[in-house]
Amino acid sequence: MALLDRRHKLARLLPVIGGAATGTRVQPECVVLGVREGVSPSPKPPVRIFLGTEPDQYRAERVFFWSIEQVRDPGRIYEIHLMKELIGFDRRGWLTGFTNYRFAIPHFAAGCGKAIYNDVDQVYLGDPGELFDVDLGEHGFLALSDEDTSVMLIDCARMASVWTLAESQRRRRSFMEAKARTKPGFWGPLDPVWHARDTEYVPNHSKLLHYTAIHMQPWQPTPELYAYQHNPVGEVWCALERAADGAAYQVFSAAHPSQQYKTLCRQIRHACKSTYAPEKLPASEHLSAEQQQRVSWRELISLSEAGPLENPVAEVVSTDVLDYLPDEDVPWVLDELFRSARRKIAVTVTMARRPSVIGNGIQSLHRPRPQSWWATQLEAASRRYPEIHWQLIVHTRDDWGRQVARLCDGGGRFNSNPTVWVLIDDHPGNTTQSLGLAKALGWPYQVKALKFTWLVHLHDFLFGMFGATRLGLRRTQSAVLTQPWPDLVITTGWRAAHIARWIKKQSHDNTRLVQMGRKGTHVARLYDLAISCQYFRLPPNPRRIETLVPLTGISSEQLTQAAEHWQNVFATAPRPRIALLVGGTSYACRFDEETAYRLGAEVRSFAVAMGGTVFATTSRRTGSEATVALKKGLGDSGYLHEWQPDHWENPYLAYLALADILIVTGESESMLAEAAATGKPVYIYPLLKQELDPWTRLKEWIVARGEKQRLGQRGTIKPQRGLQYLCARLVERGIILPQPDLHMLHQTLVENGIAQFFGSSLSPTASAGLREVDDVARRVRMLMGMPQEAGAVTRTESVVNAANAGSLL
Repeated sequence: MALLDRRHKLARLLPVIGGAATGTRVQPECVVLGVREGVSPSPKPPVRIFLGTEPDQYRAERVFFWSIEQVRDPGRIYEIHLMKELIGFDRRGWLTGFTNYRFAIPHFAAGCGKAIYNDVDQVYLGDPGELFDVDLGEHGFLALSDEDTSVMLIDCARMASVWTLAESQRRRRSFMEAKARTKPGFWGPLDPVWHARDTEYVPNHSKLLHYTAIHMQPWQPTPELYAYQHNPVGEVWCALERAADGAAYQVFSAAHPSQQYKTLCRQIRHACKSTYAPEKLPASEHLSAEQQQRVSWRELISLSEAGPLENPVAEVVSTDVLDYLPDEDVPWVLDELFRSARRKIAVTVTMARRPSVIGNGIQSLHRPRPQSWWATQLEAASRRYPEIHWQLIVHTRDDWGRQVARLCDGGGRFNSNPTVWVLIDDHPGNTTQSLGLAKALGWPYQVKALKFTWLVHLHDFLFGMFGATRLGLRRTQSAVLTQPWPDLVITTGWRAAHIARWIKKQSHDNTRLVQMGRKGTHVARLYDLAISCQYFRLPPNPRRIETLVPLTGISSEQLTQAAEHWQNVFATAPRPRIALLVGGTSYACRFDEETAYRLGAEVRSFAVAMGGTVFATTSRRTGSEATVALKKGLGDSGYLHEWQPDHWENPYLAYLALADILIVTGESESMLAEAAATGKPVYIYPLLKQELDPWTRLKEWIVARGEKQRLGQRGTIKPQRGLQYLCARLVERGIILPQPDLHMLHQTLVENGIAQFFGSSLSPTASAGLREVDDVARRVRMLMGMPQEAGAVTRTESVVNAANAGSLL
């Protein structure tokens, strides 16, 4: 366990042990947010903020700036100093890459005036100018406590003699804070409204939110160090990032690049003058639509001066160019390249460490950046230019030291609709979800029905050795799976997931996978998109989309047809028409004869009180004994349709279409989702919980141990360590699968006004109808680089035999 406890410290030591430079900047980068156009300048002094940050926190850094832009005084100047990768600091033993920078603020502020310090894992919800204007009195700094300096208002003149640059570079954080405590009155209390830590956040009251739990930060900056978990207030940060994405916001731009970028430009101009003139691009009007346009690194690095190409060209290829750019400038340079391209962009990078001198005296600030970092940057730029196809070619070395190239791509890859396969098994709930998403996309698709043997259970044990295979697939009874491979595979459930991954391997990773279901998506990194429900309690992942309920494929056309077919059954029934949708015993709930009788009797009383009629239907899980008891409880109050395995006439869809009120047993996740989609009043009837078996109890103990948080002396959540870290990793890797929390599902539906608990009210309320499938479809179109509107094409399905077609109902 000791090694697990010290993994973050070891990670911080590795760059030093390896002999790499400990920094690239002599002083912080200053970003000025000026007076907005058309606004009268404020007479107040500029707000000076020093931000402690590091390269891995690039997403948090951008959202920090965006949060200030939303709340700042538009007539005032804000100077934000990025303290990142500063030269001269001994960072061994730091928890973050910026731990001690805060104590050098008096030096960087020239020992005068006031300054605010912020960690990068914070967002402003109120104008930081209000904090800057606070009177410090006789204090040297204000903070939540004299041991919590993550947010400070500093009197730089008073603190210059206490926190010196030399000591901040060599000493530990605890020493620097203790030194300030030896000066009576130097510390003063900060109003907690300016430092709400995690769950201390109060909506519409807190003016700054600090995500102190490192392993619960929504942007997941260091997944190699922590098994990330959900943050109860993470949506605040995520909403800010979505807004920044929608506004195409970047901290730096072609008009305002970083200082490191400007330095690099000066070196390049000097090298070009002393050796040779820079290459000139041919006029874009002389290029054909398919001709490639190669942009040399000298021209690319000077985009802020020359601007983008005047006319779009067919392809912009950059070879070993972006490697040399500072992190801050990569996003806006990519944006310029996407804007200059007509069809395609190819970016080549290397994972190997480069020499410090490129040539002709030009200094390189390059540090190896992982493939995931580059892919994230390209995906972010691609969202604004979905029609552009991008390729990322990564040069690295394999385990034997051989040079290899890896390719990933995205964005617009198609001149027409992509080819889509929908893999289905014999589970109706899985089929409903997969077809629901396929129909919402509006593209042509083929249904591939699969049959399995018991050998499929061995796949997970052998996956690590052999990768994805067709082990357990009954090939003679399944649809043919052969070339040409599809562009997109949609599937639900763990059995079909194995086949989807096998298809992706056969296509050399050109096929995109969208996987749904609890057991199928427990390891989200295996798929391009993993669609799961919140109540599955699965760990967060950048590739995971969480919904309230499982997706449903029931369309308005299906409901209309069912209503016409069964209209006579409802014709003379007194209103309100109350549909009772009954499930049965499941892995989580018990539905015995006593429960069935009580359900029927209580629904009958409800119908009598409302003056309506009950229309009940059972399912394949109800069982014959429970059906008899339910029938006895209902009495003569309405109609009961008893499910039979060989009887395809089922009024279930008609009940959804024609009923005025829906009552659903709580264990049936799919029926709850379909009822919620109608927008009609929905009542949830919870069933008794099943007693867990010993193995499930052990798994739940592991899950609970991984989620148990430890509090530090400052009242904040400590980073994962020891057994907590190990248990959380077991869940993240999919070795331990949490049980679904049906109470969470019910509570979420009630809190969102979609449903009520049965017996809570005799005044049922309707909702707008839950249509999460449309939101998921938009994400899939974005993944495929396609327009957000569904294609105006006629859907086509493969021919499915009668037995398979029956399983779709």
